[in-house]
Amino acid sequence: MIPGPTLIIPCPQCGHQSKKRTLISGNTFGAELWSDGKQIAPMLPRFPWLVKCKKCGQFFHTEENMAIRKLNWDDEDKQLYENVNFFEFPSFNEYFEALGVEEDEQYLRFMIFTSFNDYVRNKREEQITEEMQMLYEDNLKSVLYLIEESEKQDFNTLMTRIEINLELGRFDKCFELLNTITDEKYKDIKSKFMDEVVRNNRKVFRLF
Repeated sequence: MIPGPTLIIPCPQCGHQSKKRTLISGNTFGAELWSDGKQIAPMLPRFPWLVKCKKCGQFFHTEENMAIRKLNWDDEDKQLYENVNFFEFPSFNEYFEALGVEEDEQYLRFMIFTSFNDYVRNKREEQITEEMQMLYEDNLKSVLYLIEESEKQDFNTLMTRIEINLELGRFDKCFELLNTITDEKYKDIKSKFMDEVVRNNRKVFRLF
């Protein structure tokens, strides 16, 4: 992994500055792949794109062309920005706030999808409230509708449909969709999902 420069990006609403890491190159050594499609790769980290300003609450995209400064690791001015915080991914609830302002609904709903599952991945399920669970299930139905209406229908889309039906407890539908997979190169993934469906598991699980 080769880190890129650190970007100093101001909020377009109030000018409050935050930092964003970048990457020149990375790899997937040691990566985890989960059933909701999220990949966690130590050598290929993801950095926030949609963020919420910590000062004024404005949501905006952290585009590189917004940077007022690019700091390399040996930049003499790095100490001037030591007290500037790095951007953070929005929380589960903040993604719902952004639904009213962010145009890309499908992106937002997928982020809600994976951020909720992070509670399971990180063994923090005790923090999930009944209200969060209800919001999440409503979001699952919205994601399912969006991808079923999309023109793009590939293997990844199919697996997302299966995962959503799994988390909604629609196990018969999962079997129906899994049985449409006939390509031998996907047999291991199909088998892992089949095992979870048989167990009536409604939680995200690690594939590899």
